[in-house]
Amino acid sequence: MLNEFIEKVVVHEGEGRGNDRRQRIDIYLNFIGAFEVPEYIVTPAEVEEQGRQREEQAAKEARSKELAKARYEKRKAEKREFTARKKAGLLTPEEQEAEEKRLAHNREWQKEWREKRKATEPEKPPRQKSIKELMAVEKTGADLTPEETERLVAYRRKKADQQRARREGKKSNQPKKKVS
Repeated sequence: MLNEFIEKVVVHEGEGRGNDRRQRIDIYLNFIGAFEVPEYIVTPAEVEEQGRQREEQAAKEARSKELAKARYEKRKAEKREFTARKKAGLLTPEEQEAEEKRLAHNREWQKEWREKRKATEPEKPPRQKSIKELMAVEKTGADLTPEETERLVAYRRKKADQQRARREGKKSNQPKKKVS
């Protein structure tokens, strides 16, 4: 009998776990379409229960945070104490061995991580030779690539222009000689 009023039912993915699990179901009726339960139908007892549950959850989270902070502080103090004993050279042979093993493991892991990262990065182009290196190669008589020759010529042109500008600047600053 109820089936003749229902046009279709849409079941959505569930969220949460256990008592907190919620799943939405949309019911489309022939004569009004999608049916939504109005907010005002929620009873005051349900509102009160939801508020109580929120407060319980907040208290639970606050307690969990306090415990985590206490564990963190304790671990931090232990590390400080261990480091102080290590610097003072007061570690037992077993602790020394465990520390060396830990450091070796960390170095190995870091090496693997660097190699993985390096493998994913594109290869760097070869470093360009400096102008001094280019001049030294040219003095030895070795051949330069066209790009290197072009860089050296551009550098020399720039330096010549700078020198010319300095000379012209000095000429303009000198008082003019009287021609008699």
